[in-house]
Amino acid sequence: MDVNRILDLEDTSRLAVITNTRLIDGLGGPPVERRYVALRDGKILSAGPTKEAPASDLVIDAQGMTLLPGLIDAHAHLVYAGFRSLDAIDRCSIETATINAVLNAQRLLHAGYTAIRDVGTIANVAVAVRDAIAEGKVPGPTVVASGQILCATASTGDTLPPHWRSSHGLGKLVDGPDEIRREIRRQIRCGVDNIKLAA
Repeated sequence: MDVNRILDLEDTSRLAVITNTRLIDGLGGPPVERRYVALRDGKILSAGPTKEAPASDLVIDAQGMTLLPGLIDAHAHLVYAGFRSLDAIDRCSIETATINAVLNAQRLLHAGYTAIRDVGTIANVAVAVRDAIAEGKVPGPTVVASGQILCATASTGDTLPPHWRSSHGLGKLVDGPDEIRREIRRQIRCGVDNIKLAA
């Protein structure tokens, strides 16, 4: 079965029917075999036994695969890509971080995640990827985007030696209420959905 056909169903105004699926409805009941789900414009219209599926010229046979509501990851970092330490992340360029984020967004979508909350990024990458996904430029889940992680000097996000500071790294150093307030205002102006604070 071509899973990409299912992922593309949000883009069609035609009635689409997925048949012969094991259905988990997310309401706590056990999985139910041989079910259909009818969709239009990315919205579920009905579900039931496959033998009662409505007629449609777009039918996808799930061949017994499981269909369930999209997963949500409430703590993700799209820029991560095999880094072994926090300082390795901070040494990553904005360009490489952006490529990592786009690829990871696509991987998450294909793994069944339809929404994530990115809670710390390099520069403003999570916002850029969120917007690119929303505009249909790249595939990915809905992203709730943070900016850099707000942290104090010598705390979680302060990973590089003092002689090598990165202005775009995962951590944004803020000491005291005035610096915190200024950085929060800057991040809001840059379009973040939430603020990540590492205390």
